[in-house]
Amino acid sequence: MLLAHHIEVMKNTAFGLIYVMGEGSTFNSTPSAERKLMLIMLVDYLQVQRIICARLYGWTKETQDIVANTDVVYLCTNLISKVVPHYSLFIVASLLVILCLTDTFYAAHLFKKGSIDRMWPLKVLRFLVATMVTTAFSSIIKWLMIPTNCLVTEDAPSFSVAVRGEGAECTPFAMPEVLATAPMILLGIAYVTFALITSHLSFECNPLSRQPRASSTGRVEVLFALVKVSGTVLIYFADYITPVAVTAIIFLGSVHVFRAHLSRLPWHDQKINLLRGGVLGCVMHLSASSCVVTILAAAGVWQDGGTQQGVQWALIGLLPVAFMVGVWLVQRRRDAIVDKISRLRGDWEAQRAAHQTIDSGDNHESPGVGVPVSLVPKKTMYTSFFDPTLDSKRAFKSSIEAHTAARVLLNERSESNLPFLRYVLQRGIEEHPDCHDLKILQLTFERFVFNNSLNAAEAEKNLRRRLNALPIDYQYVCYVVDRKATQASAQETIGLGNVTSMHLMEWGAGIERAKKAHLAAIHHIRDFWRQLRKGSRTRMDKSDVSDMLKKLAEFERCSDEAKREYETLLLNYSSSAELLQAYAGFVDNVLNDSRTADKVRAQAMALDDKDEGSDQDADMQLILEQACAQSAGTSTNDNQRVRTFKWLDSFSPTILGSEQSRVISLERKVRAFVFLLVVVSTVGFVLIDLGLLTEEAMFKNIELIDKTGVNRGYGIIASYELRDLFLAARKDDRAKFDYASDYLHTISKKLTAQHIINYEALGSADLADFYNNRICHFVVPIADTWVNRTMNYWEYGNEYSRHFARAGSATFEEMKSLDMRLVNISAEKANIHFVFENTHHNYIPTMEELLSKYEDNVASLGNLASQSVQVIVAINSLLVILMSFFVIRTLPASLKALQSRALGCSFALSLPRNVCLRIFKHYEDIVLQMRIIEDEEMAAQMIQDDNLHDNNMHEGSAPGSPPERRGGSSSPPEMEGGSGRASPGMSG
Repeated sequence: MLLAHHIEVMKNTAFGLIYVMGEGSTFNSTPSAERKLMLIMLVDYLQVQRIICARLYGWTKETQDIVANTDVVYLCTNLISKVVPHYSLFIVASLLVILCLTDTFYAAHLFKKGSIDRMWPLKVLRFLVATMVTTAFSSIIKWLMIPTNCLVTEDAPSFSVAVRGEGAECTPFAMPEVLATAPMILLGIAYVTFALITSHLSFECNPLSRQPRASSTGRVEVLFALVKVSGTVLIYFADYITPVAVTAIIFLGSVHVFRAHLSRLPWHDQKINLLRGGVLGCVMHLSASSCVVTILAAAGVWQDGGTQQGVQWALIGLLPVAFMVGVWLVQRRRDAIVDKISRLRGDWEAQRAAHQTIDSGDNHESPGVGVPVSLVPKKTMYTSFFDPTLDSKRAFKSSIEAHTAARVLLNERSESNLPFLRYVLQRGIEEHPDCHDLKILQLTFERFVFNNSLNAAEAEKNLRRRLNALPIDYQYVCYVVDRKATQASAQETIGLGNVTSMHLMEWGAGIERAKKAHLAAIHHIRDFWRQLRKGSRTRMDKSDVSDMLKKLAEFERCSDEAKREYETLLLNYSSSAELLQAYAGFVDNVLNDSRTADKVRAQAMALDDKDEGSDQDADMQLILEQACAQSAGTSTNDNQRVRTFKWLDSFSPTILGSEQSRVISLERKVRAFVFLLVVVSTVGFVLIDLGLLTEEAMFKNIELIDKTGVNRGYGIIASYELRDLFLAARKDDRAKFDYASDYLHTISKKLTAQHIINYEALGSADLADFYNNRICHFVVPIADTWVNRTMNYWEYGNEYSRHFARAGSATFEEMKSLDMRLVNISAEKANIHFVFENTHHNYIPTMEELLSKYEDNVASLGNLASQSVQVIVAINSLLVILMSFFVIRTLPASLKALQSRALGCSFALSLPRNVCLRIFKHYEDIVLQMRIIEDEEMAAQMIQDDNLHDNNMHEGSAPGSPPERRGGSSSPPEMEGGSGRASPGMSG
């Protein structure tokens, strides 16, 4: 029994997973969608065609290559194999299968738990089924079998070669290849099983659906999948049972699939039936051709290779003819069914006219009223045995023919055909009473087409008597019909027009969590008052008070959780009267807000009245307006809770008023200090960043330090370039001489431009004093002597760059001479002498001094920034200390006095014991009412006890005496004792 239970749970989980996966997919019956489906069928057929035309099935390599090149998936695989190793496709296929199976188990686990927070596994699974089962089924199997491909073909690279190296033999079942072959076999079996199950059950049970797959599609598609698997797998047994036997098996399988397709016409759309018929005709032709080719090859008929190839070309060329023959046979089958339906329509109309005549004769006042629902005469075993014309009277030779005729008639999409459709279905069931196909079809028609829930329930009841004996797809249909009936019945509860399984799961999980938290909150507050109704008030242990505080803490946690769950449900199901009633009870009994609860109950009542067809919206609005107007003042009609609220509101501001004012004052001070912290920090650091760090330090100092260092380097570069002038002239290298001369002029221009930029961007008084008052010394050649000169740094920089340019103007012939005496050289060559004499003695030290001036300026700016940061941090620290002082001084005493749970315990301990007892009974009654609502048997027992109690009261009480007050009212009586009145819904 335990094993059977587990199997049943697994089966229901698989059914639910496939149902939810199919329900989430949408199909738009548009020409583009139909073309897409036809393209998928074509891609799938081309893979099957490639598999059947294998070399071991008798086809030549030329034929195999031509047929394989028509397969889009094969072409893509070949292109990928040229870039990556061929066995990588085996890894990809294995990963896809593992991903598919893992996602299936994970989605089944989520479905079993009822978790609807993560929907991506279902979307991934739907995509994997669409690609791996429908489109690339045959190719995935071929990729999985790559480790064993070398056993059946010599064209593909051997997996053993990839593992062992060049020259290795094909040994897929030896070590280490078996480490890949064994998982391959297991993955292949699991993948084929998964594909067969999804192909068998991925259909739409509703006959009115626009989905292309009907309830009969799975039976034919799973047969076609078996043919594809056999074409891929049986090739490995060709050496053992001969290719003739293998091709014969494939041919018989294709014939069986085509026959099943002709008898059932499994698709909703006739165009899809025609296309599938043509495809199956081509498959049957190819398998028959393979059988012929292998027989001729085994008999040794082929003597000439050209004759063999010619015959194979002829067989391949007949594929269009086979396609058209398949289409013609499907259309012929449909026409025959339509003709049979037309003949049955004549019989039905004649019987209906006869019944109407009989009824009009029996009832002259209302002719035609007594037309029976069923015009099919009931036959017994006795009448059938003695009826010699029974076979000739049969409208349908088989149950499948009756099944197909009913579906074809329905797909004409004429509402006037419904009475005749019921006749056709009853006629088929009468002629074939033991056929489960027709019983399942009757169930779906009664549920979805005829909308007769009573007949559907009766048909489902008859099927469920032997449900486990039915085929798996019929059990799935019963499951889907039951799920859809549950969803239809939940429309009023959930408040949605079209309830899906995901809506049902979300609603069930959400309302269960909300009610669980709601009931837990009531339990905790009830236990709180239970502890107060007994024991001494003056001698309570700390543990008792701690338990009371824990009860209040759990009450707050559960009430917050219930409120969150209710509000989440109200976002999507705000039109559910049941949800509004539950939320009103929560607001009334837990949150203790009777006014809001009354408004929510009014909304629920309005929804109930709307569902019942009554027009009371204006009256309900008037009642709500009057209730709101009356709540503004006190009157004798106010109930106990409203009066208690008003009484508490009259003096509640005086309770802990001083502590509350101190906390409010503290809040204002803290906000002011936080604002000052933000302002001081933000303004100070922004000013430092914009004023010091960015403008001054980055541009006027750091950049100028870099450029000054470059100017220092120009002096050294000029010396090297003048050296290159000498060497180029001595080597008679005119090009190198001209390059060095041009570069000296360029250096002179750059030095002059940067010197002007530095002078215009002086950042401090020290730098200005250096440029204007710093006296620089250097020697200048005049005639045949050296003369000492002095000038400020600004003039010195310009003069030095001029000497650079003048030195670069020396001629090529003059530079060849090694004579450097002043009396014998020109002015240009004398400037070269000037550069050599002054660069290291005067120019570079002056540049070093200027560089130190810039670095001192940066250091001073850094000190200023550090001092600014220290000041800002000091101000912020002072503000934090002041804020902490006020918080520490105010919070401990005030928060202790304002602590809600301690205040609740103090208030509860101040009440008399009889008041606590009444409040406890109030919450006890609420718990009992919630359990009664959840448990129908308990509710019936409570009604029976109430009736018995009323009878006893009438029998035992004196005439005219009032009945005894019973508990369970929503508002308890007024509390006596203690200071004033307390609300029974006080929740700490």
